[in-house]
Amino acid sequence: MIKIGRALPVYGILVYRPPGSTSSFLSDFQDLLSSTIKLDRIIIVGDFNIHAEDLSNSSTREFLNMMNSFNFTQHVSGPTHRAGHTLDLVFSYRLLVDKLQINDVVFSDHKSVSFHINLNSESLLPDSAKQRRIINSSTILNFSSVFDFVPPSSDDVELLTNSFNDHCLKILDQVAPYKTSRSSSASSSPWLNNQILDL
Repeated sequence: MIKIGRALPVYGILVYRPPGSTSSFLSDFQDLLSSTIKLDRIIIVGDFNIHAEDLSNSSTREFLNMMNSFNFTQHVSGPTHRAGHTLDLVFSYRLLVDKLQINDVVFSDHKSVSFHINLNSESLLPDSAKQRRIINSSTILNFSSVFDFVPPSSDDVELLTNSFNDHCLKILDQVAPYKTSRSSSASSSPWLNNQILDL
């Protein structure tokens, strides 16, 4: 993670995820996002090797749901790889991102992704709705009572893992659906204005 600026810094994170090991990546990446929860103005870019365009894929859905739960916005739409997949992503938190372009590159199987971000203090976006699951002891009991996973007849570890994850997510959506709440951070510090931030 890099920090740009002092009075109102922007935090940048560059990511490369090798293909495979999706479940361990999701766990590790969630830990990373948790460490940024008190920061403002974050940009995350990189080659995630996740087919972001394929919402039928359980790993894609789990990843994007996780990013949404931390209130990040994903800006790339369209293929960034010559095979037609959207692998290279740009996520922002409380930043204005515009003029995003995807262009072919002669020497790579990936395309280049360029964009502009406004670093002026006026560009600080208000904190918006957050989505979180509320999990408590009754949630665990409810989950256990309806858990009835029957693994498919296969030796394919990825298929078995995806089937298990899909089943767990469906049950979670039933017993602990995402709840939307508004953050009060914008009104909690009325004394924090541009003049103070520029000190």
